[in-house]
Amino acid sequence: MGNLAYSVKEDKRAPFLLMTNVLGGQGMNTRLNMSVREKKGLAYTIEANYTPFSDIGFFSIYFGCDPHNRDCCIDLIYNEMEKLRKRKLGTMQLYYAKQQFIGQLNLSYEAKLNEMLSIGHVALFFEEVDTIEESLAEICDISADEILEVANEILLPDKFSMLTFE
Repeated sequence: MGNLAYSVKEDKRAPFLLMTNVLGGQGMNTRLNMSVREKKGLAYTIEANYTPFSDIGFFSIYFGCDPHNRDCCIDLIYNEMEKLRKRKLGTMQLYYAKQQFIGQLNLSYEAKLNEMLSIGHVALFFEEVDTIEESLAEICDISADEILEVANEILLPDKFSMLTFE
């Protein structure tokens, strides 16, 4: 399931990346993983992804489950999206979300190929490449209000498209 999202040059890209990570990014503690997989045991995999392009972006949620669990999974996903649209992250939730995201970013830069690909990608769209310190500072500056705003712009169930296989 998915919706259109922000382009690579949008200012709201960083808050949306963080929100995507909270909802269903890497890690076992994401909201979708905890709600759908761990608590209910309905899906064997679930993740949220955001891919920004030059003119537009794409946000998607992928999950794999038995066909008879599909509708329940969809309901739980929409419920988690609604929570992000209705309630701001608390101070500690936001702090831990940022720390996890920063840790993931730092780990990705341990592989020099990933770092070079990232720098090349950024250089294609922008005149200047941010240092890792500048990227980390941008993450640290994200507010709970910004996350609430991007959630209310993108996580709208009536705007989502869905593709299912049985």
